[in-house]
Amino acid sequence: MHYLDGHTLSGRPIDRPSIVPASGYLGYRPGDVSPQLAAAYLDVIRPALAALEAGKRPERRAIVWPRGVDPELMREFYLPTRIRNPLSTALMRGDLSEDVLPLCAGDLLAIPNVGIKSVRELMRALERRLRDIAEAGGDHALNAAIERGELFPFDPSPDEVAWDRAREALGPVLAMARRLGRAGTLEDVLDPGLRHLAALMDRTQDLAAISLADLLDGSSSPVEDLLERCRDLWDSLPDREHEVVEGRIIRADVTLEAVGRRMGVTRERVRQIQKRVEVRISRDIAPHAAPIAAVLAAEIGPVCRPAALEEYLSKLMGPTDDPGTGLARSIVRRHLDYAVNRNVCLDAEARAVVKALRRTAADVADDAGLVAEEELRDSLPGEPWRALWPMLRGVCGLHELHGRLALRNSQRARAKAALLAIGSPAVAEEVAELCGLSKRQAAAALSMLPGIVKADMKRWSLAEWVEEEYTSIPRKIIESIQDAGGAVSVRRLVEELPRRFGVKPESVRAYVKTPRFRVRNGSVSIADPSTIPLRALDEAISGRDDEGHPYWSFVVEARFFNGYSVPHVPAELAAHAGCDPDTKMRIDLIRPEGFPPLSVRWPLASLGGATLGHVAEPLRALRVKIGDRVRFVVRSDGSAELVRAVQPPSNEEGVTPDELVEAMKRRRQVL
Repeated sequence: MHYLDGHTLSGRPIDRPSIVPASGYLGYRPGDVSPQLAAAYLDVIRPALAALEAGKRPERRAIVWPRGVDPELMREFYLPTRIRNPLSTALMRGDLSEDVLPLCAGDLLAIPNVGIKSVRELMRALERRLRDIAEAGGDHALNAAIERGELFPFDPSPDEVAWDRAREALGPVLAMARRLGRAGTLEDVLDPGLRHLAALMDRTQDLAAISLADLLDGSSSPVEDLLERCRDLWDSLPDREHEVVEGRIIRADVTLEAVGRRMGVTRERVRQIQKRVEVRISRDIAPHAAPIAAVLAAEIGPVCRPAALEEYLSKLMGPTDDPGTGLARSIVRRHLDYAVNRNVCLDAEARAVVKALRRTAADVADDAGLVAEEELRDSLPGEPWRALWPMLRGVCGLHELHGRLALRNSQRARAKAALLAIGSPAVAEEVAELCGLSKRQAAAALSMLPGIVKADMKRWSLAEWVEEEYTSIPRKIIESIQDAGGAVSVRRLVEELPRRFGVKPESVRAYVKTPRFRVRNGSVSIADPSTIPLRALDEAISGRDDEGHPYWSFVVEARFFNGYSVPHVPAELAAHAGCDPDTKMRIDLIRPEGFPPLSVRWPLASLGGATLGHVAEPLRALRVKIGDRVRFVVRSDGSAELVRAVQPPSNEEGVTPDELVEAMKRRRQVL
């Protein structure tokens, strides 16, 4: 049974009999009211008080100050002890008077900065006064008071019960809609179908005139409820624990050690305090934060900027002017479960989408690691996700190179992206200038990509941009010989190759004269390596050491220290080392010690003849300078030595590379 006390959910009086004793208000003297009526008032406030004592929020319509109890009594509770809190302030302003009685929990909690703690103190004081009066008068006499007409029993009608349930269900929803700025009137919350129906019935203006503020009549929203709970939790904590909550939960950017140093305790003690507070949050506050987080997540979406997230939190809860608000925002932020990656907030679904994007990028990347942006964007699951592509692209860890995406910011990716940006065959200098590499780095990067070819001697190109790939002059000579059936005229080569690939006629003539080819009667054919004439070893080498091992001397050049090979090694010495024509080999270096094997190459179609590679570090170990002579010694056991030549033999003096080439030509009697 409900006792008719003249209140609505909002605390507004209704036109019904109320709990008012014939002897007047409950005031300062126990004789002003009967013990029976005091006991009846105790029954009226007991539900709200029981909830408060249990640390819970009472129902909004639960009575905390019945009609018939003089509001001036609050002065007696507060003023003698000089307590100043939001309730006493409201009392001094005259906000609480007979006109607004009875007061419900929702009325007091709607007062700014009034929390459960303040209401509980007030009700405890009221309970003590009522209990003193009731106990002084003997047994409880509620039924007798009803019979005398001092209390009127009231059973709400089914309509009132239904509307109360509707208010309880819709109130938080409407309050949240108003808080988010989605609706201001009753018309705003109707779906299009109901709006159309209201228009047909000419009720649109009536619905638009009913504001949600009036409809809710001061009832707090779920957000206000959460803020109040967080403020109560903060107020209930000892002052020394505020440091833990502020640094570890609200801001969450202070280490356990730092908090411990400020408090003068160990990091383990800080962890224990944090754990205890988080248990209370999980038990008492988290269930109320989860629905708010769900609404906010739907409002924000799966991807947003951190600044936008903070803007939404401020819009919903206000600025962090007090620790309670900061605590509420941090709890909601945890429930949102956003992870920040490269200044982008991603929820769990967005993180899964980004992971799938990374897999797709790896699958569709080309030989340089470049990814077609359109193909990657089209792999997203639906148009809403495609609209988020500008933010998702940065989160995927891809690099933007000249308008293209790349898995890695490598030299190959930069060089190819630059070539694609140019859009046509280009020389290495042009590519290098665009992508920030040296000419040598750009050429090396392009040469290692299967999809990149030479359009001619100088220009690099995508394979699909040219009809015929340029490899090298010797290779093109071989192809021309094969296309002509085994032999082609020198004149034709000198005319055709420069026209097709931009090479010099002199270069064509020089390569025709290498051991790879045989010239007879103005026609060129491919030479048989087994028929290549070689001199006696002692005629080709520079000399022999004290142990009789053959050696060849060369002059040290600056480029040898930069990784270039030593050219013009006598073919006879290369053959003596075990290298066959048109092959390469490795030969162990025993002096100086501790270096990898040297490489010996004998390409027949090379103007430099056989070459000696991997000499940079051994030359540094020998402490030789540019212009010094070094001997390359081939030992009988198949190993090699590099020895600094103090005094070059007489047959080494004045020998130049050009003279060596001419000598080789004379030996082969090339026409």
